[in-house]
Amino acid sequence: MRVNKSSRIRWWAAIILCCAVVVALAILLTIRRRTIRVADAKRLAQEKVKEASRLVLDREWEEASELLEEAVSLRPGFAEAHVCRGRVLALLGREEEAVESYEAGLKAFDERLKDDPNDPHVLSNKAFVLAILGRRAEAISLLDRASRSFPDNSDVRRIRSELDGLVASWTTQPE
Repeated sequence: MRVNKSSRIRWWAAIILCCAVVVALAILLTIRRRTIRVADAKRLAQEKVKEASRLVLDREWEEASELLEEAVSLRPGFAEAHVCRGRVLALLGREEEAVESYEAGLKAFDERLKDDPNDPHVLSNKAFVLAILGRRAEAISLLDRASRSFPDNSDVRRIRSELDGLVASWTTQPE
C-alpha cells in the first residue's frame, strides 16, 4: 500500500501535536510541583517563626535562633523572620549577627514595597527596624509618609507614637 504525501504530512503533524501536548503537560506538572513546594516552604517557615516566638517567651533563645535560621533558609525573603532572628541574636549578645539579620529584614521589606510601595504594614515594620538600627530620622520619615497615606491606620499611628518605647523594649535585655 502506498501512502500519499498529504497522509504523511497529517501523520507527522499528529505526532508533533502529540509531542507538544506531552511537553506542555510536563511543564504544567513541574510548575505545579514547584508551586506546591513554595507553598509548603512558606507554611513551614511560618510555623517555625511561631514556634520560635513561643521559645522566646520561655527564654529558650538558642533553640529559637535555630528555628529562625531554618525559617530564613526556607524563605530568604521572609522579612519578619529576619527581624525576629535579629532580636533573638541580640538577646544572645551576638550583636553583629543581629544587625546583619535586621539589614536582611530591611532588604526583604524593600522587596515587598516594590509590589506595593504604600503598604502600611510593611512601611511601619520597616520603620521599626530602621529605629532599632539607630536610624530614627529615617524611621520617622517613613512613618510620616505612611501616616499621610493611611491616616486611619491604627498600626501606623501606634508605632509612630510609641516608636521610642518600642525600640527601647527591643534593644534592652528582658529582666
